[in-house]
Amino acid sequence: MDQISDIILKKLRDTTSILLTVALDGNLRGYFSHFLKNEDKQVRTKETYLVNSGINNFALNNVLQDEITDEKVESVIDEVINHFGEMSFTWWVNQENYNKKLDTNLRSKKLRKIPDMVAMAIDLEKMEKNFSTPNSLYVERIDELKLKYVLEMSSSVLNLRKDTDSYASKYEGIVLEEKKEYYRKYVAWLSGEPAASSTLILDGGIASIYENSVQPYYKRGYGLEGAAVYFPLKDASKDGYKVGSVLCSVGEIRQWQALGFKEIMRYSRFVYMANIAPKRN
Repeated sequence: MDQISDIILKKLRDTTSILLTVALDGNLRGYFSHFLKNEDKQVRTKETYLVNSGINNFALNNVLQDEITDEKVESVIDEVINHFGEMSFTWWVNQENYNKKLDTNLRSKKLRKIPDMVAMAIDLEKMEKNFSTPNSLYVERIDELKLKYVLEMSSSVLNLRKDTDSYASKYEGIVLEEKKEYYRKYVAWLSGEPAASSTLILDGGIASIYENSVQPYYKRGYGLEGAAVYFPLKDASKDGYKVGSVLCSVGEIRQWQALGFKEIMRYSRFVYMANIAPKRN
């Protein structure tokens, strides 16, 4: 991890600090781009950060919006839609840059509002394992040979059942060990079976968990969702990261608060669904 001054680190660990919200945005950008290949598109403008995966699925094509003046809202939206062309995408905007006019304009351009996501953060030095797990549980940072187990579970989280092959192709030929300073993949094994998985993104000066997935038959009573977050973040802590975060739905806030996480901010999301031609026999 890059060296961070004590002053910046102190502000990062302050859950009321605006610097932490900037770090969360930076980490989210890292997540958006972590499965892209060189031929895929990343575009940074003054108002937006766009990632185009080349797969027509709104979960894999994303826009993170910065501050936009009222006068430029409509033109920026048009630019984004033109950029993606026939691709579906998700528009993310944090609470500081969200307003009614933006909402109205996005809806007028046929973007549909979907549930907010909540960014939760924790001081990793204070994080404790206050949940129980079975003795047969083993959480492992995997290499590319076991990557298929993560992709199978994360595909269901991202609603990629029809696009799983295309999604998996983004990882062909990679060596995960070479990505250790950027992203890592984890699997939680229960009695030798893959039961949960998660992706750890190291960006923006913090460590964040995404695609936290648990097999349906292990959802309750095993503590797997917490384990797939706790153990990867502990690894990040050993590598010098001081702040951890997780994105969750509004309904999951209490679950993560019970583990010591604090709500930092929320992201409003809008989905643009491009026309998808019917498959030919």
